[in-house]
Amino acid sequence: MAPDPFRRFLSLFGPEQRRCTIVAVLMVASVLAEVTVPYFTGHIADWVASEDQGMAITCMALLGFTR
Repeated sequence: MAPDPFRRFLSLFGPEQRRCTIVAVLMVASVLAEVTVPYFTGHIADWVASEDQGMAITCMALLGFTR
């Protein structure tokens, strides 16, 4: 019984398996960071904007969001 094509394909990565695993983990971490940073930045901006006007301007100035 011959191995299925996917297993044969994966067997080609035998010598580089550790490196491929590290690259895959770093790619997943990169995608998660790319998605979560804007999400939390938006929540922080909404939280700051919902506070009083003086505090919002101060926080925005400290974060670099100027008018």
